[in-house]
Amino acid sequence: MATYQPPFLDIQVQGKEYTVFGDIGEAGYYAPQLIKNKEETSFHLVFWNDINLGEDVELRVDYPSEKSTVIEGVTLAQEAKDLVKEHGIQFIYQVDSFVFEEEGMVDVTVVENGKDVQTIPIEVH
Repeated sequence: MATYQPPFLDIQVQGKEYTVFGDIGEAGYYAPQLIKNKEETSFHLVFWNDINLGEDVELRVDYPSEKSTVIEGVTLAQEAKDLVKEHGIQFIYQVDSFVFEEEGMVDVTVVENGKDVQTIPIEVH
């Protein structure tokens, strides 16, 4: 019998409180502020599985209008080491600066060597 997983998880990273949204136990995201349309933001992608990505990684952003764009420069964040024991989080990747072009549910897909690895829906306000 499966147990219920809420669609969020409160975590603490380097002394700051964040809420991870998404498929808790699989993949999700958190940001230091509400992600808003047409405003520069940073965010982190959180993975519970062993998704240790190589050098050739990009994120494809698919908007509700079916428009797509690509984010390059995704880096591995060191914060995951502290969260493995407490929450089972294996990897955290960070995007330092990006501007979402549409609001609504936006799919962010991790692409490595041209292959889709994982898709995470992000709510853009």
